[in-house]
Amino acid sequence: MGNQASNFSFDIGSEVKEFAGKSVWSLYHGTKKVDRSPVSIFKLPLRTEYGLNALKRLRTIRHPHVLAFVDGAETEESVFIVTEPVTPLELWLETKRDAIQAAEDAKGEGVDPAQLRQALGESVLWGLRCVARALHFLHDSCALVHAALSPQAVFVTESGDWRLGGFDLVSELSAEGRLHSRQRGNRLRLAESFIAPEVLRASEARVPVHAVDAYSLGVLAQHCHERLRLHTP
Repeated sequence: MGNQASNFSFDIGSEVKEFAGKSVWSLYHGTKKVDRSPVSIFKLPLRTEYGLNALKRLRTIRHPHVLAFVDGAETEESVFIVTEPVTPLELWLETKRDAIQAAEDAKGEGVDPAQLRQALGESVLWGLRCVARALHFLHDSCALVHAALSPQAVFVTESGDWRLGGFDLVSELSAEGRLHSRQRGNRLRLAESFIAPEVLRASEARVPVHAVDAYSLGVLAQHCHERLRLHTP
């Protein structure tokens, strides 16, 4: 992998293709060189203010529902963030939806689709609760706003817990106006549907920063519901 720090103690494996093009970051499977334990490696091919901010914030913010930081590196051209091994939320949702569809296609053989759907609904509720707790921690304990919550900022661990990532725009609550101008620039490929309409409408919009993340969380919940909706004959 080019542009990699010389003291980078991880091997970068295959790219997670399903994440490609959905974020300014690329996501790779990786392993620690010392013990071959798995990690996820995020690479930003440009050394930008946003990438450095994401590295800084994840390095210093620790919470059970925030993406667990393992290591990071900078080069003249790239930024690397190494975390616990995770799956992008969109890929996780797609896998679960396919499992329900397969159960329905089996027509009574094997897993009951209704039970599978119920279990998945409970998993999604738990995941959204994890994200809400992470946002509450950012707001109340760190005096920070996330400002870029979308499916591309959420990841799922092997045990099914959801982690909040995508910290490119995380800033102090007092930086409200600056955050909104960053969101409007949409340089991070943010879907406008996840951005509070007050931010999109006015060039100098001022809305409570907690409300910005709360709005995005509501849209995320709706997105998960719609993403998993299946046609029932």
